[in-house]
Amino acid sequence: MTHKCSSFARRRLLLRALPAAALLLMRPAPAQSRVARVGLLSTGRPDAERAYIEALRTGLRRRGWEEGRNLALVAVFAHGDYGRLPALAAELLARKVDLIVAASTRAAFAARDATAKVPVVFATVQDPVDEGLVASLSRPGANLTGIAVNSFVIVPKRLELLKEALPQLKRAAMLFEAEDPSCQVSWERLADSAKTLGIAMQKIEIDASHDYGRAFASLAQGRAQAVIAPTNLLFLGDAPRIGALATNHGVPLVQQGAEGADEHSLFSYGPSLVDAYERAASYVDRILRGANPATLPVEQSTHYELVLNMKVARALGISFPRAMLARADRVID
Repeated sequence: MTHKCSSFARRRLLLRALPAAALLLMRPAPAQSRVARVGLLSTGRPDAERAYIEALRTGLRRRGWEEGRNLALVAVFAHGDYGRLPALAAELLARKVDLIVAASTRAAFAARDATAKVPVVFATVQDPVDEGLVASLSRPGANLTGIAVNSFVIVPKRLELLKEALPQLKRAAMLFEAEDPSCQVSWERLADSAKTLGIAMQKIEIDASHDYGRAFASLAQGRAQAVIAPTNLLFLGDAPRIGALATNHGVPLVQQGAEGADEHSLFSYGPSLVDAYERAASYVDRILRGANPATLPVEQSTHYELVLNMKVARALGISFPRAMLARADRVID
């Protein structure tokens, strides 16, 4: 009795009859690999941003993204001129980047204003909700997400640590960049803390000329016993100049984060910005692989490093209390 073969059975017989070479020809061709273009929009200068850019590259390499193979990193720098940021953001879009990494709060605003479609990953913003960048930390809600370093919350702690290192501290100064709104928030929180600690605070404004010499002359006239550089990429980029002037004036300098203490300051207390850039790479990776930035929660820094510089302390005749030494994450000798 003859039975008709089902369509499935006929297909199996046909495949068995085909030679292996023919089967290879029937397989779908693999998708052609595409180089992802990632833009970096920086407020600062290439030399000042080198460590952070390398941290971003390191984080991307660990996730399989390598320049020259499947990644092109397109970096543009405003050199401290915030007015250039909109044009630089437009330049990145004209160069067809798939994603923009914003290296500061001002850069994030410029990228947001330039595009509602291209994803934006911010690396070192302070408080993206209060600053109006995202709808919420858990659900950013638009094309932006990234890392919030939360430096504002520890501004008072820096002054407390300075008072601990210098018990006789009565007058201190803070460097202030008027064009950076984050400086105003830092100043307000620092001033409130200073009242509690009985410290008179002096605001040292730095304008577009970056005339730190005049700023430190003003600091000396005000008889400030120490100077604080808040969370600001301009001050990080100019750390060598600021550190040299602080040393020449014999004034202890307190920096914002771990990277600033190595050469220039008495101590630093804050998040590692290098670490923030490396963690930002995880957002770049997920978005390039199809994730929606609107649903990627903003990650907040929760660890703040205390780094003490014994070399600077000795030069200034300062002895850190044992309790402060015991709490330090790192001591530079």
